[in-house]
Amino acid sequence: MLRRRRREKGAASQKPLAYSATLVNLGDLYRIEKRFAEAQPLLAKGLEVREQIVGVQKSALVEVLGPYGGMFFVQAKYAEAQPLWERAVTLSDQPGTASVLLAQSLNNLGELYRRMGKLNEAEKPLKRAYEMWPKVNLGESDRMLLTCEHYAALLTQLGRDTEAKEIEQHADRVRKKLSERH
Repeated sequence: MLRRRRREKGAASQKPLAYSATLVNLGDLYRIEKRFAEAQPLLAKGLEVREQIVGVQKSALVEVLGPYGGMFFVQAKYAEAQPLWERAVTLSDQPGTASVLLAQSLNNLGELYRRMGKLNEAEKPLKRAYEMWPKVNLGESDRMLLTCEHYAALLTQLGRDTEAKEIEQHADRVRKKLSERH
């Protein structure tokens, strides 16, 4: 009897999760197509549905917060992106763990701070993302390359040209590895 209730409860929670996934996927597609007026309500609703699911995994929320913040970021609406991406970092940041979601969230937040002119705040998340990609086996990935570019730009803005040059050289090595694969 107890197993049956657990199965039923698990199946019931999958329906809202599947519904929210549809909303988020369509919203993300509209975001990519720069159809922001259509993307925003879908992403907002997808997040709202996931927040109402009892026992939802934190990663399920972070999966919505990333593109939702990204929608605002590409429109230079940084004040709207900031709380979403800060929340994504908070939810995915577990002591002693490295994850793709956390590394991506750190990269997003660091670049957001850099674009907002919050250079000192930008360094910590960008450096953590830079150090984390190899730990999640994406040290030679397009994600690592993007973090290198963001981190090098920040170091240049901070007047730390020698460090920036080292990161740029790392980016060149990653870029070369990626081109060899294609």
